Amino acid sequence: MANKTLLVGLGGTGCEIVSRVKKKIGVLNTDIQYVGFDTDGEWEGTDGINMVYTSKEMTVREYLKDIDNWQEWFPDDAMLKTRNMLKGAGQVRPLSRLAFAETMSSNRLGELDDAIRKLKLEAGNVKPNSFRVMIVSSFAGGTGSGMFIQMALFLREYIKKNYAGDILVRGMFALPDLFMSSNINSIQRRSMYANAYGALKELNAINQVCLSRDKKADSINLTIDRLFDSKRDRLKAEKKPFDFIFFVDNVNSKGTMMRSLEEYKNLLVNATYMQVYSPVTTIGDSREDNLILSVINKGGRPLYGGVGTAKIVYPYKDIVDYCAMRATVDSIGSLWRIIDDEFEKAKKDNRKQMKYDLNTPPLNRGKHYISTVKDKLENDVARIRFIRSAMEMYNSAGSEEDDEEQYGGDTIKIDRCEEYFDNMTQYITEKIGKSEELSNLSSQTGVELSMLKKKENTLGAVTNNETALKNYFNGVNDFITYNKNAAIQSVFSDDIETGDGIQNNWNIISLLRINNVTVHPLSVRMLLYTLRIKIEERLSEVRSSSSSYRKRIVEYFKKAYDIKETKSVTETAEERASESGFFKRRNFAAEYYNKSGKIKKVIESYSKDAFMHAVLEGVLGRLNGLISQYERLFDNLEVITDYLNGKISEIENDPDHISPTGECTYVCSDPEEKRALYDAICFDSHDDNENPINDAVLLTLYKNVFDEEELKEKKKEKKLTKKEIKENEEKVVTGMKTLFINSVLKKNREDIEAQCSDVLDISVFEALKKETEGDIDQIKSRFIQSTFSKGTPYLLHKTARPVVADNREAPPADCSFVLTFWGISPEVSNDIQNVIGTAGLSDFFKGFQQIANPEVVVSDHYSRHEISCYEALYCVELREIPKFLEVGDTFGVYYDNYREAVDEMVNNDLEALTPHLDKRWYQRSYLPMISDDKNIEDDKMTARALWLAMIYGGLPEMTDGKNRVFFASFIKKSQNSSVPEQVYGNCDILYKGKRIPVNNPYELYKALQINEIVTRRFIEVYTPAFEDDKNVTMGRVELKGPRARRLAAKLISADVKTGTASKSTVSERNALRLIYRFISHAKSDDYEIKTFIDALDELIAEFCEELAPEKQAELRSLIYDASGFAKNKSYRESVERYLDLDYWKAKED
Repeated sequence: MANKTLLVGLGGTGCEIVSRVKKKIGVLNTDIQYVGFDTDGEWEGTDGINMVYTSKEMTVREYLKDIDNWQEWFPDDAMLKTRNMLKGAGQVRPLSRLAFAETMSSNRLGELDDAIRKLKLEAGNVKPNSFRVMIVSSFAGGTGSGMFIQMALFLREYIKKNYAGDILVRGMFALPDLFMSSNINSIQRRSMYANAYGALKELNAINQVCLSRDKKADSINLTIDRLFDSKRDRLKAEKKPFDFIFFVDNVNSKGTMMRSLEEYKNLLVNATYMQVYSPVTTIGDSREDNLILSVINKGGRPLYGGVGTAKIVYPYKDIVDYCAMRATVDSIGSLWRIIDDEFEKAKKDNRKQMKYDLNTPPLNRGKHYISTVKDKLENDVARIRFIRSAMEMYNSAGSEEDDEEQYGGDTIKIDRCEEYFDNMTQYITEKIGKSEELSNLSSQTGVELSMLKKKENTLGAVTNNETALKNYFNGVNDFITYNKNAAIQSVFSDDIETGDGIQNNWNIISLLRINNVTVHPLSVRMLLYTLRIKIEERLSEVRSSSSSYRKRIVEYFKKAYDIKETKSVTETAEERASESGFFKRRNFAAEYYNKSGKIKKVIESYSKDAFMHAVLEGVLGRLNGLISQYERLFDNLEVITDYLNGKISEIENDPDHISPTGECTYVCSDPEEKRALYDAICFDSHDDNENPINDAVLLTLYKNVFDEEELKEKKKEKKLTKKEIKENEEKVVTGMKTLFINSVLKKNREDIEAQCSDVLDISVFEALKKETEGDIDQIKSRFIQSTFSKGTPYLLHKTARPVVADNREAPPADCSFVLTFWGISPEVSNDIQNVIGTAGLSDFFKGFQQIANPEVVVSDHYSRHEISCYEALYCVELREIPKFLEVGDTFGVYYDNYREAVDEMVNNDLEALTPHLDKRWYQRSYLPMISDDKNIEDDKMTARALWLAMIYGGLPEMTDGKNRVFFASFIKKSQNSSVPEQVYGNCDILYKGKRIPVNNPYELYKALQINEIVTRRFIEVYTPAFEDDKNVTMGRVELKGPRARRLAAKLISADVKTGTASKSTVSERNALRLIYRFISHAKSDDYEIKTFIDALDELIAEFCEELAPEKQAELRSLIYDASGFAKNKSYRESVERYLDLDYWKAKED
């Protein structure tokens, strides 16, 4: 791909989409760089994205200290100022603007700099057709909608400054309806719509400033930090933020909607992928880029549009998963559980027997397992023959199946468990037997008989030997205490990966692995149960012998040399060796020599058996722990089976596969077809002693043994609550399920992919042929057509302009147009062409659609299991999108909520509710509305407000120096005619900073046009008075004289008693005089004059609608007579272009 692309995500949604696009692209591509911007930094899926976090651990108030003139645009809200910026923007767009402004000013954009540098742009050689920026975000929150304009402006300026180049900037924006879940409350809903409308209104205004030659754009007044100034950047096309923006809404023009937000996110990911990486958009081969540049160059009008993607999918991965799960469940039922199922039946029988015969012992699971396996092996059950291979081994000359004659009759069968047990016990015996410390202690014992017979040496020799024997015995006990754990660790290490001795033939792992491969879990259990019996038998022996030896040793030191004749005294060897007492000395030498020699041998035997006992007891504890883990795994196979069956059912009955609403149309995916595919592969799960999954099972369960030991210790120390204990138990069960899925299921999946590709791994077109039995017309009508419909852009729009539905590179100037692309792999292309022959791919994908031939792109980028459709809509105007409507009987949902939000903000003085980046921008003095129709409607409202205020006293005069000027007054009329009217508010009316003279209605109109608050208040306050005038029985109303209604009197603005005006009594407030002054102003244009006059006509028409015709004519005549026009030719000449004076001055006959 020749062009460079910077993909930027704003806010949580934008960053997520960018991250997923990067993952979808997969390969390392230095021509694409990824950057994410967010305020709160809480989103975790940012792997591989250069992230810029625009918020710091500061309050809003602290941020504002470093921002110049923030009072002009930022909401002055006490509560908002205490907010910590790390909490994110929420729904407050000015917060995102503040965060981005601070990030720019403090030069915290290093990650963005790094990403752009990695693109290796050449200064002076950066052009729209060689470098493009794609900004992805949503308009639902405050973060993305609060910085998308600034980001685009900043990047244009950055590239211009650093690389002297221009770039193509596109946007991909998710509209709020994608996020309108059932848990969105009404306040959030209104805020999301209002913010989105505010963002669109700002973008529209900036585009008008940069691109429109209509002089109305001159009145737009907005600045965004140092990035944009409406006066400075007027008619500078290069300052527009975006060249093109795609909107993604929740429904397309075919009425298709998706089920979930996740499906819409997939649409955004795929549409963005198509924009930045797919062959569809390769520069030089991309009609889309050429069309965008062509439209920009022709008129530079702002571009808005929609995008849609759809696919025909053969769900190969899902089908492989389905088959793997089916195979795993079948394996559990036919193999893994067969022995335990028999045990469960036997256990039930055993429990019944125990009720009737109390002497019946409980069934031993391990012994039952061993006997059941042996019975099955004797009956040659082929499915478990691998267990025998784990239990027995043969010398290098042969194997179980070999004929002994082939190897000269040298085949020797070895019981692996027996051999391991011998190795283990030999290690334990040798460990204590080779102790130098004990050897030294043993060598210090013993005495010569000759020494004992010499009276003078007897006592010393006996004393020394007794001390040595005691030291020897104590040394043995100390050795056992300090060395048993090391021996246990060597036999059964607490770390299967790095433990001491795991490579030795006495370590438990040597029993459970053959040639460094762990045997099957069924084999492991057989080995462990068998080993346990051997250990228990030896333990029983050494427990008895060591206890007996210890008792003899203790008794020796206590009374081995006691003399029966001295009943009241228990003699020791030392006492017997002393000179006193005939009985004590009698035959002592020989007796001592024999007894001390024998007890030394007893201590030696004790040392071996006691050490063996201590070590085997520890090993047995760990062995039981491992057995328990394996039993728990097998006990949970029912839970695992239920889980897998649930998953199987989910895949079988996946609603997306059966009746999809998302962007995908699936083929060969209904339950019957999936079941048929599984039956067709005839897969046999690879259950034996060489399966790699065996090791994964052992590693996990082995680790669990010691994790549970740690938990038991904490439990003893009362460090765990009942809740924590329960959570740990649930965690173990979950771990068992995860273990099985990650090992057994994973291996079955890999084997199915490798062994069954001829049945399952077919191309999407082969799958289409399979489902339709090769009917090409059915493929087109059922699949191509429905996919095209799903791929229609997700943006409802209504336009009277033509929509060009082809791929021409030069679209007409005033039209919308669509481009349609289909993407397929080379293999799918060949499959299709082998069927359709000489017909073109474009004709095939056109199907039954009434459009020009679509573009078909063949590339390895596309999966052989998918056919992709991509359609983009261009050159839609914002006013053509119904949800954005600002006029008519029913407002669009965006404007409706925007209007409510602004009303609440203004009426309650809640600046924090502003839907704009600047709290002032809701006013027309800053931004126009999106559509011209709405701007016209508002201009009419302004003119009507002026006339109503003029009629009902809302525009009194005051003296300002030498001039008489207008000011605004809001008069509330009392319901009681005897109570005078009350003024409850007034204010200055300024135009360009100055008060407005009473003879200048044009500037009064312009002032009200940009002061929406005063304009709307005039409408609210004086419309009731107008309605009151209308509701009086019009046939009895005197249009002159003392009973004249106020509207008539004020429009006449003369002596209402006579209805005439002398030169001295002509009022500047006479309706026609006001029109004359308005027309005479140098800057008034035809549109403004017509708007001003039409507003008056509408008021008179409404007022007179119930009057007799002569009364209507009389009112117009009175206004004309009081205007002085009859006596002033210049007046008449000035207004005749706009007014039919005969209509005003003529009286009905």
